[in-house]
Amino acid sequence: MELAIGAGAGNIRQRLNADMVMAVFVKRRLFAPWRRATWPLHWPLYAAGIAGALITAALRWMQLSSPYWSDELLTLQTAGSSWRQFFQFLFLHAESPPLFLGLLKGWMFLFGSSPAATGTLSLGLTVAATVVVFHLGAALFDRPVGSVAALLFWNSYLAIHFSTETRMYALVMLFSAGSTLALYRFRASGRWPYLGWYLAAAAGGLYTHYQFIILVLAQNLAVLVFPQYRRIAARWWLGQAALAVCFLPWLPAMLWWVGEHYFLGRDRWIEAAFPVPSWQFYFSVFHIFLYPTWTATWWTNQIVGWCIAVVLLTLVFTLERHAGHWIVLRWFSPPPVVFLSALIGLPALLLVGLNIGVFRYYAITGPLFAVVLGAAMVALTRRIASAIPASLLVAALVALNVLAVAEWRLPF
Repeated sequence: MELAIGAGAGNIRQRLNADMVMAVFVKRRLFAPWRRATWPLHWPLYAAGIAGALITAALRWMQLSSPYWSDELLTLQTAGSSWRQFFQFLFLHAESPPLFLGLLKGWMFLFGSSPAATGTLSLGLTVAATVVVFHLGAALFDRPVGSVAALLFWNSYLAIHFSTETRMYALVMLFSAGSTLALYRFRASGRWPYLGWYLAAAAGGLYTHYQFIILVLAQNLAVLVFPQYRRIAARWWLGQAALAVCFLPWLPAMLWWVGEHYFLGRDRWIEAAFPVPSWQFYFSVFHIFLYPTWTATWWTNQIVGWCIAVVLLTLVFTLERHAGHWIVLRWFSPPPVVFLSALIGLPALLLVGLNIGVFRYYAITGPLFAVVLGAAMVALTRRIASAIPASLLVAALVALNVLAVAEWRLPF
């Protein structure tokens, strides 16, 4: 849609612009008008992200020696048991799928069971996830977007918190970004190797965390709504059948766990802590990707939240000056943004519907949100020829996240 606003009173017109409304995206169309001499503009934004990365790397180093908390102790108890007890616990209790627990068991055999030893496994997985986030941003947009997205993800609260926690969430983030990258490349090319990589990452995610199945559902819907669907339909559904067969051995355990926790009410504490009608629940769907609101004041949350929202709007709106003193507000519908928004939004809506407010579940789509925000920051920087607003937002997010993790993990 295109809104043209004239300089005089009453000179307002509205017209449809089909090539803008259609979800047809060419990289140069979204970014080319601001690409001229923009590489120097990125460096202040990179500097803010790198400075934050050094700070959060030091924070992670301090976190490695933090004592275990209750959920980590349960994970260690399972992974550190004998093989008979290990499989007995998995199939009788089914608290988690077996992939991370098996990986942790092997890691503990090689490196021990101290907090620093087991936390290093999650740290390595977070580093790998950060690399994949870079490639995801570069594939969907360009390399500057990939770089900014990787810095945002590394400095996000989820990545800081989970990168030294002996739990499966760092592995979930790796599989989330990896499966999305492989899916996007397969959707664009239809090549079998990309489908194979997608199936490997999706199967890994399903065997790591139960809520990963929500992302797989969103990925299926994202494939269906794009024009390339007919060209890849046969291969796609053959791959989905293979994925279903791969997960079939664990399906009874997952169904038992879901029924036990949600239909029989074992997790009613979630509803008590995060009641659906409350504003805290709905706001948590948005804020937890980047920073925790409970650490900051109300006005800080409002300022940072609105700044993020304004930056995100740069991906779908732009102002252009035309001949005759017309200022044109253009609305874009770039498929990479629609693609990522669908993968982020659908799981969030389902989690709201299921009344699951525990923030760890957002590790599934947190890396994808970093790519969307990274693309918006780069677009804003190029359009206004200044990295100051985006750099200040990155600095604010890093500061809030450091304070939050310090309150949660560090002994002071």
